[in-house]
Amino acid sequence: MKNIKTLTILLFATIGIAKAQPEIDYNALKEKYKLSNVMYLNNQEKMNIEVGDNGLEIKSEILQQILMMNDQVGSYAEKSLTYSDHFEEINNVEALTYVPDGKKYKKQNVKNIEDRKASKDGIFYDDEKEKYFIFPALQPGAITQLEYEQVYKDPHFLGSFWFDSYVPVKRATFSITVPKNVKIKYKIFGNESIVKFTQTESKNKTVYTWEGIDMEKKEFESDAGTMSNRPTHIIPYIAEYEKDGKTIKVLSDVDGFFRGTIALPKM
Repeated sequence: MKNIKTLTILLFATIGIAKAQPEIDYNALKEKYKLSNVMYLNNQEKMNIEVGDNGLEIKSEILQQILMMNDQVGSYAEKSLTYSDHFEEINNVEALTYVPDGKKYKKQNVKNIEDRKASKDGIFYDDEKEKYFIFPALQPGAITQLEYEQVYKDPHFLGSFWFDSYVPVKRATFSITVPKNVKIKYKIFGNESIVKFTQTESKNKTVYTWEGIDMEKKEFESDAGTMSNRPTHIIPYIAEYEKDGKTIKVLSDVDGFFRGTIALPKM
């Protein structure tokens, strides 16, 4: 394998999530996190909400970059993106491995992304599907990069975003951009002190951003019974929005779970 002792990593996102070009010293990270097999360099989601002709249009752009710290990384080659076809779509998946080559990197793209039904033992029927693929050429110093677009079909279910993890995380960022006529709320579970919140306003938009930097790995506790003992995460939700002069409630109260949700598929 090529010598990567003094390798410096220069990466930038291609989907507009991370505009900066972070400079990362592999040697220093390997020493700092020598008990970890991998670490997140970037875990980012950029959600955009618009009011369209038929209601809310919700789409996220997602970027994940993971650094391989040693040669115990075989289990990280396989990746699957699982989703419920009734509630969401996953589009424009791009995956690759940055392979160290002296002081540079060579890109090896994932050539085959398989669409298949997600199988679960004991489930008679569900609508979960997955996009399955394998990252090539994993080795110490290699970086996997995954980008994709997620479309939310039901505004009642926006999922969650996790900041720290059971591996170290260099940077985790979640943002929501909404027009002025959309009101959102959120709840953070876990260690809220590790998350920095900012809110920026423009003439027609509001951008809410939550960011965690240089987070140590979360120790796994098999008997952890409360959310506060688990990795820190945020659950956003839409309270209400205005359209054509009318206020449309989504999850402004508990009744929102039963008001206007799309029907479940018939069996």
